[in-house]
Amino acid sequence: MQKKFAEGPVGTMFIRPNGLPMMPKHLLEWFAFCLVVGVFVASTEFIDAALAQATTLGADPASVFVPHPIQDRTDDELRALADAAVDEILAAVTRVGPPPPT
Repeated sequence: MQKKFAEGPVGTMFIRPNGLPMMPKHLLEWFAFCLVVGVFVASTEFIDAALAQATTLGADPASVFVPHPIQDRTDDELRALADAAVDEILAAVTRVGPPPPT
């Protein structure tokens, strides 16, 4: 896994609906993205991979890990999982200094 992250490629893709973009909405989304990009959220299954990627990149990102698995959860279970993680995510976004050790 570490080798795959180190060799790449690694990327992010955004898919948006067709039609003309609404500038105020996109500016707000971009602002929110800039705040959130300082922290990443992954399931506990990927702790080792996330730490390996961070080490490879020489980064020390704020991270929040939620219980695994994710894909088999109902919408209500996902909402509850997100609600439970919000405080930790906000703390990570607003934290000053390096993140605490995991």
